[in-house]
Parts: sequence; C-alpha cells; structure tokens
Amino acid sequence: MNGISLEVTNTVQDSGSPVKIREEVQIISDERTRFIYRTRSKDVQARGMASYLRKVGFNTELRWQPDSKEFEIALHNNVQVERPWYALAPLFVLIAKGISKDKFEQASTELLDYITKNL
Repeated sequence: MNGISLEVTNTVQDSGSPVKIREEVQIISDERTRFIYRTRSKDVQARGMASYLRKVGFNTELRWQPDSKEFEIALHNNVQVERPWYALAPLFVLIAKGISKDKFEQASTELLDYITKNL
C-alpha cells in the first residue's frame, strides 16, 4: 500500500476554549479497495477542562467490498487524559469518558456525512 505522512497543527474550538493539536497524519491506500486515515498527536495545548488532555489519536479505515458492492468503515479513537491530584478518580473518569464519547460521536457523524456525500 502507498501512503504519505504529514505533520499538521489543528486548532479546534466548539463550546469551550481552543485546543491546539500538533499531530502526525498518515494517509494510506491500495488505490482500489482500502483507504486508511490515521492521526497521532505529538503535542496538545489547551485550557480549562481540555487542559487535562495529553494525547489524541483517530483511525479511520474504509474498505470496498467488490463482491457485495458495499463499503465498510471502522472508526477508532484513543484519548489519554491526566487526572489532576484534587479530582476524585471515579468522578473524573466518568466525566472524561462522557466528554470523549460525545466528541467522538460528533466527529464520526461529520466524517460519515462527508464520506457518504463524496463516494
């Protein structure tokens, strides 16, 4: 499979403070049935609740099934956070998981909308 690696910096802002992520992006394809888009953060800068974010990774794999003429997509997200010393572990984990899940679902929906409109 052929591919490229890029280093990019993205600034994301929705309801909270801006989050600046420097990341490695890999785009890989066999140019027929398989496409992979993978990101791995190298540096994360944020304020507020997002300041506990340490690493972010996202993996999208799109496969064409020629026999059934269908696309299959797999989406994976990896988030690492650091709990502040004063936060109760069970509560912090619950909140962090909730926020991560919401952000992943939002990004997945936007990505799926884009893919279905452009295939």
